[in-house]
Amino acid sequence: METGVRVTREDIQNGLAGLGVVPGDVLLAHSSLKSFGHVVGGADAVIDALLESVGTQGTVMVPTLTFQVLNDYPVRFSVSETPSTSGWITDVFRLRPESLRSSHPVSSAAAIGPQAKYLTGDHSD
Repeated sequence: METGVRVTREDIQNGLAGLGVVPGDVLLAHSSLKSFGHVVGGADAVIDALLESVGTQGTVMVPTLTFQVLNDYPVRFSVSETPSTSGWITDVFRLRPESLRSSHPVSSAAAIGPQAKYLTGDHSD
């Protein structure tokens, strides 16, 4: 459902700057694409705004939760194949080539940036 509000990548970056996000930060982002209104460029614009706000020295992490795997026995989870159920932004984020995703079968997270391996590497239990 479109709210009539048009939001650009620059609008999101300005909002993040207003919250105090600066280059070099490590940022955990919970998101809802539809809550923005109409984002010009969709999920990729939101992801680009997050990454540009922290710069090349910063890291962005998003939850890529997969509670639906608990409906299967045995539990089947693939870091590369199981979609995120935390929203479209997180699913697009986890599919970016530079994204690293933790191997926790239910509460996984994905990250991009210099701290991505540190944030996701040991998150498996």
